[in-house]
Amino acid sequence: VGAPLAGVVVATYGLSAAVEVHAALIALSLVIICPMTVMVPKRSGSPLAVAGIMFRDRVTFFFFLSILVIGQLTGAIFSFLFFLLQDLGDTGVVMGASLLLTCVTEVPVLAYADNVV
Repeated sequence: VGAPLAGVVVATYGLSAAVEVHAALIALSLVIICPMTVMVPKRSGSPLAVAGIMFRDRVTFFFFLSILVIGQLTGAIFSFLFFLLQDLGDTGVVMGASLLLTCVTEVPVLAYADNVV
């Protein structure tokens, strides 16, 4: 859903508008997520049980919805980043470096995710 909508925004308004919309939606998602306290059960159940927990509690539902929006928007921006770098004449070095930087910064974030969430 996110990539086609981002494609329409880029085609209509340009890449800078897509980045601005992305930043605004990320900020909105963070404003929604930050004050939330999400209760996660200690035992993991079946996928249907987890889905039941997700849809039963409004706070948990909006938390997962915000994470979905952030993931969709980030994927769309990364796709268009590679198209832009290719149009600028990159042979793949900068694209690879951007993926390396992304992966390297994800490691410490994932290591401390339990403390943050």
